[in-house]
Amino acid sequence: MIPSALIARLKMLAESTIQSTEPIRPLRPDPPPLNPGDRIRAFIQTVLPDGHFRAEIAGRPLTLSLPVPARPGDQLDLVITGRTGDTANGSERSTITARMAEPSPASTPSPQLSRTAQLIGSLLTGADAKPIPLAQGTALMPQASTDPGQIAAVLRDAVSRSGMFYEAHQAQWVAGRSTLDDLLREPQARLPPGTTLALPARGDTLASREQQATSSLLVYGKQSTANTGSGPGHEVSAILHKQLDALATQQLSWQAQIWPGQQLDWDIDAPIEREAGGAGADLPEWRTSLRLTLPRLGAVSAELALSGDRVSVRLQADDVEHASQLMLARPALAGALEAAGLRLTQATVDHHD
Repeated sequence: MIPSALIARLKMLAESTIQSTEPIRPLRPDPPPLNPGDRIRAFIQTVLPDGHFRAEIAGRPLTLSLPVPARPGDQLDLVITGRTGDTANGSERSTITARMAEPSPASTPSPQLSRTAQLIGSLLTGADAKPIPLAQGTALMPQASTDPGQIAAVLRDAVSRSGMFYEAHQAQWVAGRSTLDDLLREPQARLPPGTTLALPARGDTLASREQQATSSLLVYGKQSTANTGSGPGHEVSAILHKQLDALATQQLSWQAQIWPGQQLDWDIDAPIEREAGGAGADLPEWRTSLRLTLPRLGAVSAELALSGDRVSVRLQADDVEHASQLMLARPALAGALEAAGLRLTQATVDHHD
């Protein structure tokens, strides 16, 4: 049996060396540092008397300085611009300065295009940039002609009836300055039955003409995008593309056969307004260029600028010999232009490099 004195001694020793401890708390991980440039989300808790804010950032309370007002309960996406005070490890005694964050690209709503804008986009991306053919690539004249007036008239009619100016011709028809027969010669009028092209009928009143002329543009514009193969619908779609291209570049580019076997590349630029105070300042200047291959002169290009009755010409041949032949013909060119009521102000001839 253990003596009672020993038991008392052991109890005293145990109480003097063993002490109770507090419950063990889990270690909190160190908060991530907050550096300038970091994107954060702040929950505004209170507004401090000095204009700063008490906010919760990354799970801990911090003092926040903002260039914009905020209210308790706001959740703000911010970008840190700096820190002041005790900055060690993002201490609660430091003040975080921040600005409003820009919306992320992923959150930016995509634009919604109207049906008209979608049509224009499909036309611009769905057609190539090649020059548009005149008269479906067929010869404009049955054979070569030496009559410049006849050639000019044929080219003028081909361009006028190409469909590029169909809406302007509709307006002229509504105003009584052109005939329905002229309007029906253009490609838009050759769409097959079933495309329901709203062409005006003979004997209509002026009010119905205006309505039909307007609906005609809408119908053929909508229908042409559905015709992706060859044929009138595809032709009208190409014309719509070229109309948009001409509005952007102020230039028309054509390919044509003047007569069988004679290919022509032709560019027409919009008129250029002359500088005030110069000769012919009130008259616009038209520019056009032609490229063709002739039997005796080979490849020849001509650039013409016309303002009123004044015209300047620049000719290029494929070699020195052909350029010399063109230079010898300059007096004949000046005489032909004078007979047509035009005055040749400048004529240069050179050859391709």
